[in-house]
Amino acid sequence: TVSVLYWACFFRSPSGTPHTATPETRAHLTHYRSVVRLVPIMAAKILNVDPLKKDDMFYRYKMPELLIKHESRGNGAKTVFPNIRDVCQKLQRPPELLNKYFGNELGAQASFLKADDKFLVMGHRTQEDMQALVYKFIERVVLCKQCRNPETEPHVQKKGKNEKLLMTCRSCGKDTEVSSTEKIHKFMCEVYTALQKQQAKKPTKEAAKPAADAGAGPSGDAEADPASADAETVAAAVPAPAPGAGKAKIATTAEQLATANPVTALSDVVRQVPPPSTEKVIQAIMDIKAECNVGDAHTVRFVWRGITDGVEGAKLITVAQKWVQVLAHFTQKDKMFSTLIAEFALTCGKLDVVYKFPMGLKMFWEEGVVPEPEIKDWVESYKGKTVPKDVAAGCKAKAKPLIQWLEGSEITA
Repeated sequence: TVSVLYWACFFRSPSGTPHTATPETRAHLTHYRSVVRLVPIMAAKILNVDPLKKDDMFYRYKMPELLIKHESRGNGAKTVFPNIRDVCQKLQRPPELLNKYFGNELGAQASFLKADDKFLVMGHRTQEDMQALVYKFIERVVLCKQCRNPETEPHVQKKGKNEKLLMTCRSCGKDTEVSSTEKIHKFMCEVYTALQKQQAKKPTKEAAKPAADAGAGPSGDAEADPASADAETVAAAVPAPAPGAGKAKIATTAEQLATANPVTALSDVVRQVPPPSTEKVIQAIMDIKAECNVGDAHTVRFVWRGITDGVEGAKLITVAQKWVQVLAHFTQKDKMFSTLIAEFALTCGKLDVVYKFPMGLKMFWEEGVVPEPEIKDWVESYKGKTVPKDVAAGCKAKAKPLIQWLEGSEITA
């Protein structure tokens, strides 16, 4: 119907005069264009990461095909990459690196528009050419040179003024050096040097204690996660562009340096348009758990953080209720109940909405996610270290009327 309305605007009536678009027709056209813009994002094919194993149906490492979108014309023509973050997440590399590589190889300005969250290069490029560059990037700075496994971890070794960029393979353990003749070598050294400095600051008693309580990441690994790197530290390591420079440096933030973060992966799933079904989200969680090696003991924490990632305080309860069946599926043991309540209290404290704590507990009870005894036990005797003492005290105080109500309803029943 929309297609017919779209093309009807270009047909002429039998008298030879063009049809006039009515307000209703214009509304349909607006919807048509919005749908058309979404189609490429939803239509990305899944490809094998290793270019030499493109046709191997049993190859386990996958990535989405890089999508492109042309914007503007003439001197302002540019190519935008709508799903570059998804591609780089599978490659475990920051999207800045891939975008910078594009600019170097094409001899064009590569930019990141933070306000619009757009990675782009100037000029109109074909999808085939850009996908070919993705595979060149993988060959040069992703795959292990010995076993061709893409699970490599870059790090910088310094000896005096000289520095080497090495990739340690998590499969065979081989350290392979990225050639200093690569155009992107200097930029990669700047990024990973900044991350190493940030990680070196982590193993202090004060920093290790919260990491042990809340977990450095959903997997509970105490090793510093690139996603937790301080934005100012990383940004300071990457020099700002000189005024009037032809090729501007790409803005680098902590969020953009997140690699293979399961919380981010789940957050991307639940925010899809249209929203996925409960069954699809549960399956996605199982896949992410396997891919990111998230242990069962940390599953509830990972699921809660992924569902509420980036949520405003005013919408916290609404979002939690929207995915309450997902929470119920993964919260089925005693310790899991306590973990979920603690994570909820921690989120309330961070978003400054402690007053919503009893509303959330009531919703958990009504939906059968957390049984009444577990709610009472947490409010009356929780002494864990996940939630700061002041936040825990505030949540407990707000929840006391709810406990009294539950006890009263129990007596009445």
